[in-house]
Amino acid sequence: MTIKEEAEVCLGEEDTLSCVKKIVTRHENDECSPKFVLLVQPDCEPCASAQKKFAKDIEAGLIKKVAFDSAEGVEIIKTNNITDIPSLLLLDCQNKSIV
Repeated sequence: MTIKEEAEVCLGEEDTLSCVKKIVTRHENDECSPKFVLLVQPDCEPCASAQKKFAKDIEAGLIKKVAFDSAEGVEIIKTNNITDIPSLLLLDCQNKSIV
């Protein structure tokens, strides 16, 4: 089963986030390992709330916080046509959305 297929199965789970976290952890040593990215911007109340909600996962390195206006953030936004900030994304090693 591909990572995308595994993630699609998680979408039907009651606790989707926990299911996807397990996929990220299970594949962390793959050549093209999946990653969680939280796109944020300064002075954004929803962004601050999302950072607080995911603080433990950010601190643990499971979720990477990325500023929307950083080089990486701009690339992710362009590659995936992101219009909403904050956004929690599951990306492959080329910063393309998996689901």
